Amino acid sequence: MYYEYQYEFSALLVLSLAVVCLFYKPSIYKKYGRSVSNAIFLCYIFSLTDAFTAMLFNTHNPKYYSLSYLLMSIYFLSAIWLPYFLGKFIFEICEAKFNNIFYAIPNIVLSVILLGFNNFTHLFFDIDKSNLEYVSGVFFLAIDLMFVLLYIGVGLNAKSNYVFLGKVRVRTLIGLMVFDITVILYQFINRYIL
Repeated sequence: MYYEYQYEFSALLVLSLAVVCLFYKPSIYKKYGRSVSNAIFLCYIFSLTDAFTAMLFNTHNPKYYSLSYLLMSIYFLSAIWLPYFLGKFIFEICEAKFNNIFYAIPNIVLSVILLGFNNFTHLFFDIDKSNLEYVSGVFFLAIDLMFVLLYIGVGLNAKSNYVFLGKVRVRTLIGLMVFDITVILYQFINRYIL
């Protein structure tokens, strides 16, 4: 199987342009600096590890097994925590209360399962040692579930802050949520039903 990694480098380019735009609007960075930094950092890690593991998988060389396993673990760890930091940033923009511990519990549990048990149970992923092929695990859907929970929280928050956000921003948030949930459903149907 051939893995496409060019899309990830394109995503990195777009993300870099967004970072440059942040420097032109320093008020956003000053107000939400830590949340923005964490979300952008995780996006970079997510895209870089995805691109490099795809490049390694394309070699089909078993000597890259350990490096591929390490990069895939980092990839899934960043994928687990990305919804948390994106949600924190969105809640801060809406000036809503964000309960760090409550929202972090599922991420902590999934991180422990990934780092402590994935090597034995292959719940998130497995890599075939003979030809360096990626095999998806059942907990891969947990990451999609984390994003769906994020969107539910953002949607409820947008509804309660309708006056503060304005009609256009609320519609934009709802449109993005519908689009992303549609993509998640498509991935689920494509992977497990078709």
